[in-house]
Amino acid sequence: MMNENQNEYNHPDPLFYPAVPEEPIYEGSNGLATASLILGILALLSMCCMPPLSLLFGGLSLILAVLSKGSRTRPVNAKAGMVLSSISIAIVALLIAVILFTFLANPKGKNFLQEYMHILTNPEEYTEEDIYDFIYDYMYPDGEENTLPFDGYDDDDHYDYGPYHDDDNFGNFYDIPEIAPNDNVI
Repeated sequence: MMNENQNEYNHPDPLFYPAVPEEPIYEGSNGLATASLILGILALLSMCCMPPLSLLFGGLSLILAVLSKGSRTRPVNAKAGMVLSSISIAIVALLIAVILFTFLANPKGKNFLQEYMHILTNPEEYTEEDIYDFIYDYMYPDGEENTLPFDGYDDDDHYDYGPYHDDDNFGNFYDIPEIAPNDNVI
């Protein structure tokens, strides 16, 4: 009971404070977990044909799997997405490391990389023609555009076509008759 000197603002208890509302607790999201799983599968599938895209999918999958947890345990599809994306990121990173190692282990590869970095860091020293010459020298090291070991089907002695090689059973099948402009065609 309040006396006449007290009101709701003048309470006798000096430690009286209004109740603070509770902050909402993030409970996680099954949608993010499912998106993580889908991106993990896409990361694994794109690993063979588009490794940079696989790294993007894998990274996004890991982020979404972490965000899907909330205050409860991580959903199973988020765990699967994390595993798939981790596997794809590890394989793509290993693939890139092997390619770089084999490229840099070769003296020609080191030379290419040094010249390429010099072109990138000092572009004012090079003309467009110099850059094309640089690319041409590494694409065709012998100066010949056709450096493949097999240069086409010029030699017919390497394959036996059988006894009917020169027979033409189609006759004039591919010959199209010319139609005069005044002919009526039905």
